[in-house]
Amino acid sequence: MVTDMVLTQTRQAGDRKRESWLLSLAKESEAGNWSPGEARTRASADVGAAVQNGNILSLGSIGNAITEGSLAAHPAVRGEIARLVAIRDDLWESFPDYLRRTLHGPSQTLVDLMRRQKQPHERHHAASSHAYLAYLKTCRFPGRS
Repeated sequence: MVTDMVLTQTRQAGDRKRESWLLSLAKESEAGNWSPGEARTRASADVGAAVQNGNILSLGSIGNAITEGSLAAHPAVRGEIARLVAIRDDLWESFPDYLRRTLHGPSQTLVDLMRRQKQPHERHHAASSHAYLAYLKTCRFPGRS
């Protein structure tokens, strides 16, 4: 039981650290008017530095971090990241049981919201908490009820 609590606290601290990085990357991207290619290059450089410092250990985490950083710094996402975080927070505060059954956790919700925001034909799903919840209800989640 204590081990579960420690793991949860460690995971939450890691999520906060990653989210802080995503927000700062989005801000830098907006200030520098980065292209999608430059966003990916900068995210890759940041992740490479984190690997060198021993902050990222698994290959899967490296790929995920680059993808998430590229999303946060993307021109269609970077100016909306604070709004997407607010939508995510509202959803997890209002519908935690439903979201636990459909998504892995709050950080995955934010990544999915960023993915929807990036795509012009899916952006309407990230317009509000209500729109995103309606979208989720149309999705199938294998292995989840």
